[in-house]
Formats: sequence, structure tokens, C-alpha cells
Amino acid sequence: MRKRSGSTGQRNKGLTKGYKLLPTLFIFLLILVWQGYVVLNKVPRFILPEPIMVLRALYEERSLLLTHTLVTLMEAAIGFGLSVLLSCLFGVVMGYFELVRRIFYPIFILSQTIPLIVMAPLFAIWFGFGLFPKILIVVLVCF
Repeated sequence: MRKRSGSTGQRNKGLTKGYKLLPTLFIFLLILVWQGYVVLNKVPRFILPEPIMVLRALYEERSLLLTHTLVTLMEAAIGFGLSVLLSCLFGVVMGYFELVRRIFYPIFILSQTIPLIVMAPLFAIWFGFGLFPKILIVVLVCF
């Protein structure tokens, strides 16, 4: 069988390039609407700041934000690593031992039904604001 020349494929390829920009253009449009709304309606800054003010604050506080971003990335990496390690460990043990699977599997399923928005404040109350409750939340999400 003969393959047709791909004029249709070339035409579709051009269309998809334009579609890839749509999310970016939409976000840019939302920011413009936000800026226009705040300026035209004289919305107080403490209620809804202008996007320009937000960008300025991000720039002025960049060193503080970078410090906290690095701490958050460390907590996320530790939590993810622990969840992978525990998942593999429990997966292997549960695969080999029926009794262990019968004991832990329902608990693991139950742990995934509790909304994390409920668990996070409870962990903060129970364990404080240190590293442990944050890592525990990441482990629960990734496990």
C-alpha cells in the first residue's frame, strides 16, 4: 500500500503549535483583567493587591522565599524518600506474608480516605510545628 503525502498532518501540526500557547495567553489575560479590575474599581490593597505589587513583594522578599523554599524542598524530599522506602518494604512483606497483608492493608486503605486538610492541623497539634508532622503529611500523600 502506498502512503499518502502528509499535507493534512502539516496543517494539524501548525494548529497544535497555536493551541500550546493558549494556557499562557489565558493566564496573561487573567492577570490583565485582575490589574484592570483593581485599578478601575479602586479596590483597597489589603483586600486585593495589584499583580504588580505582588511581583514587587516577591522580588523584595526573594531571599526569605528562597530560604523557605529550600526547607520545603528538603521536607518534601525526605517525606518522598521515606514513603518510597516504606511502600517498597510493606509491599514486599505484604506480598510474601498473608497475615501481614490482612493486618495492614485495611489500615492503608483507611488512611487514604481521610482528607489531608483534616490531618495537617491535627498533626500540628499533636506533634508541634517541627519537621516530623510535615514529613508525615508528605509520607501519607505519597504512600
